[in-house]
Amino acid sequence: MTSSFKHVQYWTKREENLFQDLVCKYNKDFKRYETHFPLRSYNQIRSHYYNMINKQQKQTVEKERTPNFSAFKEIMSNILNQNSIMYLSFIDQFE
Repeated sequence: MTSSFKHVQYWTKREENLFQDLVCKYNKDFKRYETHFPLRSYNQIRSHYYNMINKQQKQTVEKERTPNFSAFKEIMSNILNQNSIMYLSFIDQFE
């Protein structure tokens, strides 16, 4: 009696790269992936697809939450420059 389960192992870098290429080509047609990954089951392929999508969505959300410090620094620099000019012109009045 043979088991339909395949050995669980981490995805290699080569498999990851191939998988990403196939996502563009096959999208959710997981049966077509199986020819490229003979050691992976249909469920492993499907799970890997959804894990990858969820990871990408989380990264996108994190990027949106990250503050834009370069814009903040530019605004603060402009404020400081304006204040410096105002301060110098104020001091010049008393000299």
